[in-house]
Amino acid sequence: MPAYIWLALQRTSEFKFSFYSYIFLYGTQMAFYLAFWSMVEPPSSLGWSTEACYLLTGFGMLCGALQELVWSTGIIDLMILRGELTLVLVRPESSYFGLVLRKLGIMALLPAFMGLGLIVVTLVLYYDWHLLNLFMALVCCTLASVTLRAMMLAVNTLGFRYGKVNSLKSALLGTRELARYPIDILPAWSTGLLCTLFPVLMISNWPASLLIRWDLMTGALVLALVLLVTVAWVGFTAWMWKRGLRHYEGLSL
Repeated sequence: MPAYIWLALQRTSEFKFSFYSYIFLYGTQMAFYLAFWSMVEPPSSLGWSTEACYLLTGFGMLCGALQELVWSTGIIDLMILRGELTLVLVRPESSYFGLVLRKLGIMALLPAFMGLGLIVVTLVLYYDWHLLNLFMALVCCTLASVTLRAMMLAVNTLGFRYGKVNSLKSALLGTRELARYPIDILPAWSTGLLCTLFPVLMISNWPASLLIRWDLMTGALVLALVLLVTVAWVGFTAWMWKRGLRHYEGLSL
């Protein structure tokens, strides 16, 4: 792993303009959402203050960055069409591990630390909090990133039969934008529908609530639910992967 990480770091920092643009764009994105929540009136009647919405921004960035670390799992349909998946399958390590390391997005650690830093600074300045609550919130956010990557991988396995699945991938990734806002502002029926189909609440709404809104028992129950959802999606994705792999023929010459 250290060798892979060092190689990925060298590859991504080779072009300086791209490297500094990456940092600048993520910093600009964070600044935009902080300014947005500073200018609008959050639904405080529902328990969301401006500072709580800062936490949503931090967890949203952290979850997105953790997913970007293994971004190569999002282009499997293209690898299938080009026959490049063979390069992963013939290596001695497991195919999942090979997919993750093929193009490790190590630069995503920068926005991950930016998001984590925003969370910690907001807590220090505005809230009384405990390390246990922070740990549970970070676990929830991390499991959300695993679940979303599992969902993306499940969609990509359709590429074994149907080739490109870009529209489905875009629709799935688009749901992450909902996590930047308090879901409570939506009608109850739409909230239930969205969060049944997609684990939107797991990205930032539940992690923030674990820190500032819920007691320890409620948080533990929610975290158990998040773990069950993650295990279910990872198991389903593994099943989809094994079934789809039977239809893979490699590169036709």
